[in-house]
Amino acid sequence: MARIYVGDKQDVREAIARSSERLSAVELTGAKVRESWRARFKQSLERNRIGRFLKERARAIAEHWRGRGQEGVQYA
Repeated sequence: MARIYVGDKQDVREAIARSSERLSAVELTGAKVRESWRARFKQSLERNRIGRFLKERARAIAEHWRGRGQEGVQYA
């Protein structure tokens, strides 16, 4: 048996009626994600995307030049 003391019965009824879907910590606290955080997150994703693109291009260029050096080599 358990006793629960609450300040508002209606809040308890609403909480019981909610789905059993798991919530994140932000959702549980009811905190709003600040717009500045959202902007920094998007900026970070974009930087990572650009970084991956540049690394891939550098690898492709290096492979091109490595292969090009082999074309003119003649073995005796």
